Amino acid sequence: MARTAKKSSRSYKSSSKVTKTSSKGLLKKPIIYAFLGVFTIFGLAVVFFTRAATSPVASSYFTSKSIRVVDTRKVSNGKLSPGGKLEGVKPFVASPNYTQVQGDQSAAKVTGVVMNISILSPTENTSIKVWQTGTTEPQYASLYASKGISTSNEIVIPINPNIQAPTISFANSSGSIDVVGDLVGYYSYAGNPQQGVTPPTGLIGKQLNFVPDIRRVLDTRSTPPKASPTPISISLDTAPNKKVAVVNVTAVAANSPAGGFYRVYPGDIGLEGYNKVYNASPPTVTSNASFSAGNNIANEIMAPMKDGKIQLWSSASVDTVVDLIGYYASSDKLVKGRNYILPTAVRVYDTISPTKIDLTSSATSPVSVTLAGKGGLPDTVQAAIVNVTVNPGPNSGYIRIYPSGSGAIVSNISFMANQTVANQIILPVGPDGKVNIKAFGASAATSLSFDVVGYTLAN
Repeated sequence: MARTAKKSSRSYKSSSKVTKTSSKGLLKKPIIYAFLGVFTIFGLAVVFFTRAATSPVASSYFTSKSIRVVDTRKVSNGKLSPGGKLEGVKPFVASPNYTQVQGDQSAAKVTGVVMNISILSPTENTSIKVWQTGTTEPQYASLYASKGISTSNEIVIPINPNIQAPTISFANSSGSIDVVGDLVGYYSYAGNPQQGVTPPTGLIGKQLNFVPDIRRVLDTRSTPPKASPTPISISLDTAPNKKVAVVNVTAVAANSPAGGFYRVYPGDIGLEGYNKVYNASPPTVTSNASFSAGNNIANEIMAPMKDGKIQLWSSASVDTVVDLIGYYASSDKLVKGRNYILPTAVRVYDTISPTKIDLTSSATSPVSVTLAGKGGLPDTVQAAIVNVTVNPGPNSGYIRIYPSGSGAIVSNISFMANQTVANQIILPVGPDGKVNIKAFGASAATSLSFDVVGYTLAN
């Protein structure tokens, strides 16, 4: 007989307080409407969804010290039970259980927090939702994990900039799990000259905006050695204004005897330098992605660079593919941000309902999808920030999603048979506002969905 678990909810800090937002704040009242359209692509029905919400604010990206802000393994009875929630996690200020302090960012006008979230040791197939405490729980999950398999996803968590000192909540769907979360960076409109505020001059050179550059930069299957505790240095672009590399790291661990985790850090500073520069004392060991033996899995990472380089470190020997998606680059003056984070994720593409789409032929005949103008994305969108979820069915494989008019030279998400996975990616679109999809190893049961979290605009 199945056991019914009692849902639990607990605050990460009992004194956490959420300030309600006045409708007179920065963000306008939402205009809510719904539209459901069925379009035909290569003779196949595709469902597109659009839904308007509170207008997003032009923001820049700011990189952060790598700081662990939640680790349920360090808390007595910290595991999340089926239906359990963890509330009040502070991404910017100290909490009783953690000594690492990024600094109070309550005045930084944050519109989105970037965190690497890991599900560890799941006892059942599960998923978690992640959102700002005090706002509506999202409809769609951020991360999925199969029983016994640890997974990660670096995600953007939308933040209402009218709420100071925001906190984060997590909700687990099934089984028992540990959750680990590391702060990576945040989006903010603090440096915007147009927002009616006087930006600090210290923000010059720290505001970052996205520049696409799609290419494969490492494949240890053809160019050994494998990723291991001996770091691999990867040379990228040495232009001094390019501060952060957006890279998709795939653990090709189907034949690996051991699981582990990655750290991706700047230049040639080494692990000791990484801890010295990116963590306070005593050092907190953060990670960028987790993988399990026998599973291929991908995670897109926003990796700070030094001298145009990043280093890849792995706790276990594993073949690894690294695909560059682009950079976050700075300016020599204060500029209006070109990143926009939606108040909540919007599903814009779904191959499941109402008509199932067969992706088995997409490896040779790509499916073309229009993103511009869908789900809050403007017609002038440069790249969409999308949480891509794959329900693979009985086959294993991988998916390439790339701008129309270009070649499919990188992979974005890998999947194993009967294991639902998600990877949040920055997805540049073609000049016609479209992307192409190639699914390798897909079966008739493979399904795919896009949940848009935000977008970027070109200069």
